[in-house]
Amino acid sequence: MSFGQFFIKPSTALLALVIFAGSTVLLGRFNPKNPIIERLGDRYFSTDQTWCWRPQDLFDMLDMYSPDGKEIRAHIRFIYLDLVYPLIYSVTVAILLAALLPALLPATQTWLRYLAFLPVVIAVFDYLENLSLLWILQRYSATYRPFGLARFSSAMTTVKLFLMWATAALLIACLVALVVKLFRNSPAATRP
Repeated sequence: MSFGQFFIKPSTALLALVIFAGSTVLLGRFNPKNPIIERLGDRYFSTDQTWCWRPQDLFDMLDMYSPDGKEIRAHIRFIYLDLVYPLIYSVTVAILLAALLPALLPATQTWLRYLAFLPVVIAVFDYLENLSLLWILQRYSATYRPFGLARFSSAMTTVKLFLMWATAALLIACLVALVVKLFRNSPAATRP
């Protein structure tokens, strides 16, 4: 079995989905930021999931963190955990795209199958977002507010989210194409 065949096997895709779902549940359940999110309520916003967030919004939120530094340390722990997550989701979605893209693309356009690497590009932007935010959190104080780095982190989040939505649309298009192909090739559809 070749390397490429391994990645388009249904069992590989299923295993990747199980690992992805499990890690998503675990990260949500054991998120070190959960107490912060509970305490701040609607004053908390996720830099990971907010389009074009403003640096001042981040700094305003960090100013509400406990003065003893405990909540900043919890946020830093979350980012360390979140450094593993892009690897998991990018591999999972890349495997799914590699398996599903042939249903959508014409056989003559094999170069388009490189779209399966789009999740890896997303992971790069996610890592840039996480590392820049980690730098901010590790040095954050009343006198250190790096607006430029926060703008960079926000831009990385926005690009990441845009590419995630584009990838989701591509996955949906692949699934629709697969269902249409399966329906057209079914014995019921070929009867006169």
